[in-house]
This record gives sequence, C-alpha cells and structure tokens, in this order.
Amino acid sequence: MKLGEIINVIPSLNKVLDSDLSLPVLNRVEKIADALERDVKFFNDERVKIIQKYNGIINGDVLTIPKENIDNFNTDITELFNVDVDVDFKHLVINGDVENIKMKHIDRQQLKSFITIKFTEGDD
Repeated sequence: MKLGEIINVIPSLNKVLDSDLSLPVLNRVEKIADALERDVKFFNDERVKIIQKYNGIINGDVLTIPKENIDNFNTDITELFNVDVDVDFKHLVINGDVENIKMKHIDRQQLKSFITIKFTEGDD
C-alpha cells in the first residue's frame, strides 16, 4: 500500500470514527486507525524535514515554498507519497449500523481499501 493512500484516507476515516457506531464496529474502526497511526507519524515527520530542506514556511494552513525550490520540493513530496508501507489490519465490512455516517462519494472511494459499507445484507 502507498503511504499517500493512508494519508488521503485519514479525513474519511475520521468521519466514520466521529459517527455513532455500535461498540463492536467502533472497536474495529479504531483498530484500523491505530494500525495507520505509525505511518501517519512517519509521513508528518518526513514532510516537516522536506519543508525545512526547501526553506518552506507554514503559516496557518498555508505552505509557502520559494519558487526556486518548488520542483525539487514536489519531487520529494511525491516520492514520500509513493513510499510502500505494510499495514497490518483486517478489512472491515459494516452491515447496517450506517445511518449516522455522513460522507461524500470521495470518502467512500478512499475507504474502499479499508472499510466496505453495506446498507443491507444483499449490497455489493
């Protein structure tokens, strides 16, 4: 699995975690989040190093990289997103128990490698 896939799924996974779920389902979702935590920390640490390497400045939610460093910065960040990682988790299928989960299509797409959400027993 690519590190970028893990980073991109975190907001969608948090939507599921913030929903009202039965305790067994919540427990399984938390196990997935815990399995990803090490890789998210690695990404954040490496991202900071890359930002510093190219004299980047973070001001709130805005990242500024000097123009002369943008190409090299983008290359390094792309390489970071493409790092292969081994994640040990069991894919979760949620049958029902989804009325309180609010998400967009992109969330469901990003979750596919981690969680399958079914509305009835017959859904595929």
